[in-house]
Amino acid sequence: MDIINKVLQFNTSFIIPTAKPEIIEQYLGDKKLSNSFPIHSRYGLFDFISSFSNTDFFIFGGGVPFYDDFLHTISIAFICVLSILFRVPVILWSVSSQKINSFFTKWVLRILVSRCSVMTCRDLKTLELLKDCGANPQKISIAPDPVFAMEFDEDTIGEQLLLRAGYNLSHPKKELVALTPRTFRVHDGEAHTHYKPQDQSSQEKQIETYAAVLDWAVENGYQPIFVPMNTVGLDDDRIAARIIIEKAKHGSEALLIDENIDPRVIQGIYKHCKTGLVTRVHGAITSCISGCPVVMYAFDQKHFGIMQMLKMDKWIFDPITQKPQEVIQLFDGIQSDYSSIHEQMQINVAVLKLNATSPIDQLLRNK
Repeated sequence: MDIINKVLQFNTSFIIPTAKPEIIEQYLGDKKLSNSFPIHSRYGLFDFISSFSNTDFFIFGGGVPFYDDFLHTISIAFICVLSILFRVPVILWSVSSQKINSFFTKWVLRILVSRCSVMTCRDLKTLELLKDCGANPQKISIAPDPVFAMEFDEDTIGEQLLLRAGYNLSHPKKELVALTPRTFRVHDGEAHTHYKPQDQSSQEKQIETYAAVLDWAVENGYQPIFVPMNTVGLDDDRIAARIIIEKAKHGSEALLIDENIDPRVIQGIYKHCKTGLVTRVHGAITSCISGCPVVMYAFDQKHFGIMQMLKMDKWIFDPITQKPQEVIQLFDGIQSDYSSIHEQMQINVAVLKLNATSPIDQLLRNK
């Protein structure tokens, strides 16, 4: 929303259809715009239809909007019908997708791509899926995630968080290694809306891998610190962080940002870290923007895609094919050629920042 306001150079009203308006309100927090209106997708259906009829365009974006789920697919089909009825342009803004097996879902996506004015995705797998669903190869492209164009909060907020967590930037004794795990949602039935559902053994492997990095950091003279990207709901990153601290041999020496925080303040923390391990796509983006090269714990397609976009795919840990202790080889590799990796990463990030508003730019050129 901030990016669209910035590109359009005037305030825009945003209608946000969601099954959980309270989560949107909680996530936006103090940053909630006076012109953003979460509408319950079921109980506020008529309000949504009325708002849709007067909208200038509808955006699919911000993550993984395409996956096999019957009700979700019906929702996409409904939006397609509304876009046809009210002649509203549809944009795919740097979307990603899970593997689609359902014929019905592919049929609905075929209708959707036929309605799109602008189509961009953030990985090759999604690009191929959309082509298979009938997207014109000439009208679809890879585009950076919108986070590359975000305006982050002042660095002083991140510095205050570090101080309250026990790290004094005025007298740093050790360089920081950032740890951003993800608490897998295995019981609530909503994990599939974010990623391929993970079982308990997957969570245990992530914990073991992070514990290995925590111990490596301490034994090599670094200060490990847990940096949560999400502090809302059942997948609050701090839940996994506390389990890892208990598991690791040197867990008591780790620091934890243990506050409810806006993800936009995280750059002010990552910029003080030398390297890190992340399980979240936006953790990887934010850390690299901040000048902190990271290893990605890549348990899903979208993780591979974002590291390829960053040209950091050499630094991917694949929990399917690798054992937890093998992650240390990646960190040793980064440390052995740190200056070169850091310099190339900054060059790549600069290019991605320049292109991050391309979907909305394309829409404006088409209007």
